[in-house]
Amino acid sequence: MRWNYLACFVVVASSVVSAAESDLREIALDSVKDYVVERPGSEGVEFVRVEQPIIRFTTTGIDEADIFLWTQQGRPALVGQVFRLKNVEGGLWLHEFQSLSDGPFTLRREGKELWSPKTEGVKWRTLKTDLVPSDSARVRLTQFKQLARDFTGVEQTPGVGNGELKNFGLTLKPKEAYRYQSKGDDVLDGIVFWFTQEENTDPELLLLIEAISNGKENSWQYTLGRLTCWPMQIDYKGVRVADLPNMLNKSIKSEPYHIWRPAIP
Repeated sequence: MRWNYLACFVVVASSVVSAAESDLREIALDSVKDYVVERPGSEGVEFVRVEQPIIRFTTTGIDEADIFLWTQQGRPALVGQVFRLKNVEGGLWLHEFQSLSDGPFTLRREGKELWSPKTEGVKWRTLKTDLVPSDSARVRLTQFKQLARDFTGVEQTPGVGNGELKNFGLTLKPKEAYRYQSKGDDVLDGIVFWFTQEENTDPELLLLIEAISNGKENSWQYTLGRLTCWPMQIDYKGVRVADLPNMLNKSIKSEPYHIWRPAIP
């Protein structure tokens, strides 16, 4: 929920972005085109940006928002939310990024370091279920969605109130955002799902589920990636599996979650 989004980011510059005569979607795309990701020891295995946003939305206070995904050997490695706040004079662009990588890396633009998480971004966990991954890609899609529906969540944000945090349920969107396979890992199939706050269109949380193989048997694993500074609690079949802390005013470029103001002409 972005009604109080400026709380997640302290604006220290006095100038604002004017995009009244520009195509906002092209501005969003151009703002990430020159990003270069470097990871120690990954020479020849580059982070590749999916050409088009995997999610695009508008909502209260936001007139353009795009979710971009970078992969490494086909597997999601980082995700970035690029959006423009229209309730700021002239508009204000922000970049909100979450590492999905299993190690540190550095994101640069024109040689300048913008973000350099020092630890892994997510931890993959075994998904305990009696459901066995099918050999059929079509059937697996149904299985993925069945598994995703067993995840529920609650987020605490101020909403449109006076700053006091209130509980809002998270809603799984029925259409997946991205499907993939990995050349370098034992990933047979993977899907990126996303949650919003109740009936809103604004992504708050990503859920990644993979069908994997160890050469003898197939199984499932999952991980979660935040797309907001606000705290969330996530359950699987009623059992708590994640308690994401409040990151309000705590975003720094050495952490796996970071939000900053990009250089947009």
